Amino acid sequence: MVHVPGNVPRGFRNVGDTDGRLLAIYPPIDPQPRFFEEIGVPMESSLSPMPVDQMPTPEGVVEVLAKYDMRLLENPFED
Repeated sequence: MVHVPGNVPRGFRNVGDTDGRLLAIYPPIDPQPRFFEEIGVPMESSLSPMPVDQMPTPEGVVEVLAKYDMRLLENPFED
């Protein structure tokens, strides 16, 4: 468990060769829950495979981030 206070840059990166998982808990006053609700893809269960064909495009992620006044400090979508 890691606690990161508000308004502090944070980042996540999967450095392994398999799919990674992230559980993030945010207080309701932060914009992150709305971001994840909009950008997320509902899954049947936690054991279901990722619906890769329904995942947002990198441009779509950046667009929704901006909508909630969030930004990428390092864009993993750029070469």
